[in-house]
Amino acid sequence: MLYCNPNWLCNYLHKDKLINKYDIWLANWGVSAPSYNCAIWQYSENGSVPGISGSVDMNWIYKDYISTKPATTKPVTKPSNVKKTDYSVKVTAQAGLNVRKGAGTNLGTFFGIHI
Repeated sequence: MLYCNPNWLCNYLHKDKLINKYDIWLANWGVSAPSYNCAIWQYSENGSVPGISGSVDMNWIYKDYISTKPATTKPVTKPSNVKKTDYSVKVTAQAGLNVRKGAGTNLGTFFGIHI
């Protein structure tokens, strides 16, 4: 699932590479229909729901996620006797984002965004 607005989808992300590979959750307010095919269309940021104070996002879901076949792998069992340890770490970050072909930094970069 990729959540973005049309500007990010077209100008910062590679729309043509992503739109057919991932479900798109498109934040596209103030229009009568989403600008692109998407699994979820966030059509408003100013909705109201009884019992919730303040504005909420409103979405149309076009895909039936409830009846989608569940994962075939077994759920991970949480270890019962894990020793907790505190660590000090230094994080050096740079402006940008690399989207990789899978989990881990040793896999190839699918694409990058560098600002």
